[in-house]
Amino acid sequence: MSPHHSSEAESSIQLGHKINKSKTDEDDSGAYYTDKDDSKLRYFTSGDSNKVTAAKYVYGADHMNVTDAKNKLSDVVLHDDNLKYTDDKTDNDDFLPKGASFNVYSPKNKKWYHVSMQRDSSDEDAKVSSFSIWPGKDNDVDDY
Repeated sequence: MSPHHSSEAESSIQLGHKINKSKTDEDDSGAYYTDKDDSKLRYFTSGDSNKVTAAKYVYGADHMNVTDAKNKLSDVVLHDDNLKYTDDKTDNDDFLPKGASFNVYSPKNKKWYHVSMQRDSSDEDAKVSSFSIWPGKDNDVDDY
């Protein structure tokens, strides 16, 4: 008897994993793939390996706040409800970055990710027009 594993992570597109082209549409330019369920989410791959190296969420004309960007990271990008936003991996739900970049740890994926946001201004409550995420931890982030 073989065990059946079904999880959201297995059925979704993950950074660092091979892209599941049945869940995406290729951009006309071929530069990235667009998520079929959320056309604002774009995946970038590395050459012939087709591994997802980065993701970008583009809000378009309707810029959102940092809290919404955190929710998108958790729900549609990393698929992890327990993201850690502090350098020492402690849970900090009220973390709102003042700068344009920060690191986030995913306990589910057991990896650090770097996030860079395009903000309308440097004000604390400035709206976000897009954010990008890729694996790794950057020591030169704006926050912490």
